[in-house]
Amino acid sequence: MNHGAAAERRRPIPTLRWVLSFVLPQRWRLAVFFVCGIVMAGTQLVVPMVLQFLADRIIPSGNDRLMLYGLIGVAIAVCVSFFVNAGYQLLRIIMQERAAHDIHQTIFSKVRQLGVAHYERTPIGETIAYFSTEVPAVQEVYQKHLPNLIQSGTL
Repeated sequence: MNHGAAAERRRPIPTLRWVLSFVLPQRWRLAVFFVCGIVMAGTQLVVPMVLQFLADRIIPSGNDRLMLYGLIGVAIAVCVSFFVNAGYQLLRIIMQERAAHDIHQTIFSKVRQLGVAHYERTPIGETIAYFSTEVPAVQEVYQKHLPNLIQSGTL
């Protein structure tokens, strides 16, 4: 039985701190990522409200100029949402890949420091498994859970 993995499952807060420690050096990207999430959530909320306002108040009143301004505003909001979403996805990928690189470097340097005694006690496959299982698991946090947390928090 892998006692190290069981111990990690019992201690989620230190594990979460360790996982987030690889994205925290990219604070400005994380801040822009969060702002992009807020802008996307805002445009997703504003567009239906403007369309409802147009349908309920502007169209019945017959004010064509105000209706034109409302439609232009909706078009601008949709374009802004599109470009902000593109930036959001780009930042997500950059942060994820840089964090994965840092994790690989950290694990690799730690493996090099372990010494011969560790390799006599531990099968080499278990050590290599960290590179093939643990890193993708951490990448999933950056790929799925962190963006979902930010989008859920902004809505």
